Amino acid sequence: MSKWYYIASVLKPTAVSTAVVCNFCDPISSNLCIAKAEKLEIYKITSENLELLSEVPLAHQIVALVKLSNNQDSNSLLILTDKPTLMLVSYTDGPKLKTEVLLPKKKPKDSIDMKMVLNSSENLLVCYVEKSYLTAITINEGKISETFISGTRDENISDLSFIKNTDRLVVCYAYKDRTGCIQFFDVNLSDRRISEYGERYPFDEIPRKILTTQNGGILVFFTGFMVAFENADDDYKVVEYPFEDILAVCEVTETRWVLGNGTGKLMLLSYGKNYEISYLGTTSIATCLCYLDNQIFYIGSRVNHPKLIRVLTEARDNSFIRDVQDFLSTAPIFDFRVVNDNEVGIFDLIACSGTDLSGGFQQITKGVNTKKMCELSKDLHSISGLWSIKVNSPYHTHMFLSFMQSTRVFSITSESITKMPTENLPSLNECTLLASTLDDIIVQVTPNGIYLFSSSWEELFSLSSSSLTNTRFSHACMHSNHIAVVINPYAIILYTISSQGIFEKWRVSCEAEVSSISINHEYIVLGYWEENNLTVLDLTTSATIYKETKRFSAVCRSIKFINHENEDLAVHMLIGLSDGNLVIYDIENKTFNKNQTRQIGCKGIVLEEIITNNRQYIFAACDQPTIFYNENSTVHSTIVNLRDVSYMCSFHTEMFPKSLAIVMKNEFLIINLPELQQYSVREYVKKTTIRRIVCCDDKYVVISMNSLKKYFVQLYDFDKELVDSIEFDALEDLYSIYATHNKVYVGLGIREANNPNPIGGKILIYIINSGRLNLVEQIRTSSFVSYITSKDNYLIVGVFKEIHLFLINGNTLELKDSNQKISYVYCIDVYEENIAVADLFKTITIYSPIENKLTLMHKNFNVLLPTALKFINAKTLVVADSQGNIIVLAATVPKTLTIIAGFNIGKPEILNIIRTIKNQTNSSIIFGTCKGRIGVIIEISDETYKILEVLQEYLANKMFSSHQFDSQVFVVDNKTLNIPLFIKGDIIKNYFELSQEQQSTAALMVGTKIGKHIYSEELGNLVFNLVKYH
Repeated sequence: MSKWYYIASVLKPTAVSTAVVCNFCDPISSNLCIAKAEKLEIYKITSENLELLSEVPLAHQIVALVKLSNNQDSNSLLILTDKPTLMLVSYTDGPKLKTEVLLPKKKPKDSIDMKMVLNSSENLLVCYVEKSYLTAITINEGKISETFISGTRDENISDLSFIKNTDRLVVCYAYKDRTGCIQFFDVNLSDRRISEYGERYPFDEIPRKILTTQNGGILVFFTGFMVAFENADDDYKVVEYPFEDILAVCEVTETRWVLGNGTGKLMLLSYGKNYEISYLGTTSIATCLCYLDNQIFYIGSRVNHPKLIRVLTEARDNSFIRDVQDFLSTAPIFDFRVVNDNEVGIFDLIACSGTDLSGGFQQITKGVNTKKMCELSKDLHSISGLWSIKVNSPYHTHMFLSFMQSTRVFSITSESITKMPTENLPSLNECTLLASTLDDIIVQVTPNGIYLFSSSWEELFSLSSSSLTNTRFSHACMHSNHIAVVINPYAIILYTISSQGIFEKWRVSCEAEVSSISINHEYIVLGYWEENNLTVLDLTTSATIYKETKRFSAVCRSIKFINHENEDLAVHMLIGLSDGNLVIYDIENKTFNKNQTRQIGCKGIVLEEIITNNRQYIFAACDQPTIFYNENSTVHSTIVNLRDVSYMCSFHTEMFPKSLAIVMKNEFLIINLPELQQYSVREYVKKTTIRRIVCCDDKYVVISMNSLKKYFVQLYDFDKELVDSIEFDALEDLYSIYATHNKVYVGLGIREANNPNPIGGKILIYIINSGRLNLVEQIRTSSFVSYITSKDNYLIVGVFKEIHLFLINGNTLELKDSNQKISYVYCIDVYEENIAVADLFKTITIYSPIENKLTLMHKNFNVLLPTALKFINAKTLVVADSQGNIIVLAATVPKTLTIIAGFNIGKPEILNIIRTIKNQTNSSIIFGTCKGRIGVIIEISDETYKILEVLQEYLANKMFSSHQFDSQVFVVDNKTLNIPLFIKGDIIKNYFELSQEQQSTAALMVGTKIGKHIYSEELGNLVFNLVKYH
């Protein structure tokens, strides 16, 4: 039995792994290169901030980063990934991969924190990618040369570093009993060995961090003290300091360093006659520290906001630190709840992320800054047109909405949008074909005439259609002072308008009934109903310039021109057809060449122009709306994550700058244009670590922990404002929370002083009443309560090594059954009659409550240290483990769970939480990780998997090297499994970055390999229907 899955990132990871300052882009300017999971970000360093220059996607996660000098006084980057691969990247008109080496490993997978160090001469690199071994790589003239492996102690290495100006290593070991040692090594290139040098220095604590000084000294940091070696041959001296574990170090001068510890404290370490440490202030907890210039430092963090800070010469409010620039981060995500989602992949979720000072809520939304205009929400199905106009203002001041038999005009101010009275405007008692402005003149065209109004809505001029040939206008368009109208039977008239009146310029007959019309400064284009083709006329002479002789697949519904990026010259013409196809023409020297046809939806397309930041875009309103634009004489597109858009117009006001007004089937929305394609993250900082969150009616109940490690149960309202808070004793640790209706269950553990292990626990039951948490019952347990959930009238509770089945009886619980054959109940999920339990030590078990008994149904022993699990359906569930694996288990045979699919998101990244989301046709889940990633997993069909597998290979070969992208190996508990791996949506979405020729090539390759002809449009639709979820 096989299942096929597609995985993609909704939000990319924001946790900073490492960073380095270098001259990467050129020898003169400084750059900051930041590693975030599988992405490298290149920033320009200015006097006061960082400016993002480039993002480099990689196939695997970056675990270490060092700079390497070039002959041209610039730097290359050596990148170590968790594959493990070693890459040399330099900058030539953009970041370019120069060399790549796949580092050998004796075991398929090792649970270690990989490390990499470069010597001062930059000719020797040592990597720690596997327990018990060090890998040495020689660097010759800036290129990766030979590689050899040498064995070391069979212990984990907590840190390693070269002593300055030598090939001697200092290595810190961490033992399982939480002791450690320091050992020196010589790297001998001629003998291809790394051998111990001198004696070993054992300690009762784990050495955490190494700092090597320019004069050959070595500083090693422990919890609460450091040891200092003058050199590798000298004994050490101990220096006490009153701070916790040092996580990051940064050299400022040869005798001054900045240190960051595990609570966010920054310290200045200086050396004169002795080492002195002084407190600078508290900020984000640093993963890495980089000194930029002028007392400005970059703080990269895995658990807080990355920041630029300035160290002051004088303290302000007891701190020498001033924030310069703050970077939003969603890491780590401890828990989240999906608040609102629907079948097209748009959702709104509340995540609890960050720790201590930056801890709080993150509201993550797609389709952001939307405002439903309630007074317009009726009769939306009968809207026939939408226009916004500017009258004596840089902002839009009025909006026209045309209905079948009337028009409504709304006045827009900085504070409100109100409907205008229509008694004195007879032209509003019919539908509108066109609304626009010319200087301060308001222009309206209806089937019965053309009307010009002053800015105060006094009628200046009008021209009745019936006065022409006793007929009506059917279509109208306007450019500058020209208005083109279509009359029946089959004629087009061009008018010019001014403050003096309305004047006919020319009139010509049409060869058939017109279905659509468009105009620019050179052309008028007519689409026809029955012929399904078009004619292009010269605006000045009305002469026919081009006539399409071949029939389109459907009627021309809408026509727009796309101009050159830098001048008012049409280079493309887009034709929206009634069947959802878009026809693209190239225009050169008044010659029209049909380029391609793209199917972007299944319903008729209405094209509208958007101008923002002096850039032109064409919005295709249909069932799968898309935005088109020109770049380098090629039409590019980007998908809009909305569905069934009927009409759209630009909407730029003080309240909603650079926005769009959008009419959908049942909604009228104002949407911010720059953010239309993005997930927005709105932060609610509470300066506390929120570990768990549940929804209770319109409120949120959370478990939080302050910087003193004290726990709270807190009640927040819908706006994330604190309503109630209950503080717990210092010896009470909160583990779990569950809510149903207005009832909240909280699980805790009880400790003794100076003993970290729980000696008991409780289940607390609260009722929410009048905005308060009222305790109504508490039940003692034998140990800490690790997880709580419910099934019908049962409460399922994990109590350390036991799983309990309680019957809910009002505000009390009645124990019905207990299973004690578990090592550690870490998480539980329920689906229909099934209860899945993740044992922290390898076992996944499914029970069913039958006659008040927990009956074993299925079991699996292959998942090491599971971190989250979720049912996809009654027979399938997804499990995440501590190695970054996402594993799909299925109940294929009685009593057994079989691994049927899998994916490794990256060893340093752990899934903390998995939830389900709605999807009409696929089983879908959404997950959050310790690095701030939000991702989706979608079940796909066998045929879709085969198509995407080939497409993924094609795209990966364009994006990555062969070493980087290898999707054929999946390892669980050091065992290689031959199972289908997930399709990577982060790669698949790059299909839309291909040219039309490349898309056709990809479709041809896919069709050849699967033995079935497939069109590029068909392939694009398949990709679109998956990409819309992320």
